[in-house]
Amino acid sequence: MTGGPLQGRSHVHDRDHTGARATVAVLLCLYSSAVSVGTIWNGYRTVVALAVTVGLCLPWIWSHVRPRTTFAIMASAGAAQLAFLSGPVPADLVLLAGVHAVALYASQRSALVSAGCVLVGAVIGGIVWGDSVRDVIVPLAAVGAATCAAYTWGRSAAVDRAYRDTLADRAAQLEREKVHLARLAAAEERERIARDMHDVVSHSLAGVLTLAEGMGRAGDLSPVHRRAVRAIAEHCRTSLDEFRTVLTMLRDDGCAGSAPRLCDVASLVERARASGLTVTLDLAADPRTVPVDVQETTFRVVQEALTNIHKHAGDHVSEVAVAVVSGDETLAVTVEDDGCGASSTQTGGYGLRGMRERVSSLGGTVAVARSGTGGFALRVVLPSCGAVAAGAAR
Repeated sequence: MTGGPLQGRSHVHDRDHTGARATVAVLLCLYSSAVSVGTIWNGYRTVVALAVTVGLCLPWIWSHVRPRTTFAIMASAGAAQLAFLSGPVPADLVLLAGVHAVALYASQRSALVSAGCVLVGAVIGGIVWGDSVRDVIVPLAAVGAATCAAYTWGRSAAVDRAYRDTLADRAAQLEREKVHLARLAAAEERERIARDMHDVVSHSLAGVLTLAEGMGRAGDLSPVHRRAVRAIAEHCRTSLDEFRTVLTMLRDDGCAGSAPRLCDVASLVERARASGLTVTLDLAADPRTVPVDVQETTFRVVQEALTNIHKHAGDHVSEVAVAVVSGDETLAVTVEDDGCGASSTQTGGYGLRGMRERVSSLGGTVAVARSGTGGFALRVVLPSCGAVAAGAAR
């Protein structure tokens, strides 16, 4: 069986050990050079011994990156040793490390070839350097056992590396599938909510709009009642338009066609005035410097505040003040009335809770308290420009 390489996705951890490899290789090279010089001091053979030692030791430093190339260099040095020297050198042990590296980082065929080269070299060396059969058999058996051990160790480590990489790939795939299934489930849930909202809210608003328009065409209404019915119809149309935008966001994964902007706050105030409230507006903010999500939140805050005034501030509201003022890094929204009704914080509804959640998602704050005129004052501070990202991250 000659399987492909089992070298895994990367050798990051092995590269981290390059320094240790270099230290071992240099120390072994120095030791082997000293031994070679001490035992082989005969002209050119000394130079060959040093060259063989360097060729055996130093390439091993990069054996985890280019295992076949480095082993080829080491094998060439071993061949030169057989041709020109009269005995082994300590650096020959690095050939076993080279076989291990090829077995770990290259294919099984390359590993078998490298192990075979070492065994063939050992046989040739035993024949050339040995004086008797006993001198050949014992070293050859030792080299053969060590080579087989290095090959087996390397292949086992390669299989283990491939197994761990496979487990990591499967875990990553399962995580991707989990995220995909969660997105599908969320999309299905959004579609279900959108259908339910359409069936409940849209049909109800459409019914109210139809009744209001029909009543507006009646001829026996007083001017005051006619204006009130016209305001009801206008509110229904606006609510239906906004409701369609919300349904679009639910069905299209949060991508809305056109979110409310700061300039739309004025239309909110106009509708409040049409319903009978006296509302003043101080809009001191440049929409070009305010992020879109902050503009939408500002619109929703003012919308909720004016709705709460209608519901909870009583019948004695004479004036409502709305102010939207931008600073260097913040946008302040204030809605204050002089009514005598209950605060929306005392009703246990979801309006103010949703407002707090929306504002908090942008890193802003919400404060509700009694105003100086006896009513209630809502103050919201939102981060703008570069502060939005930091606030949302918190």
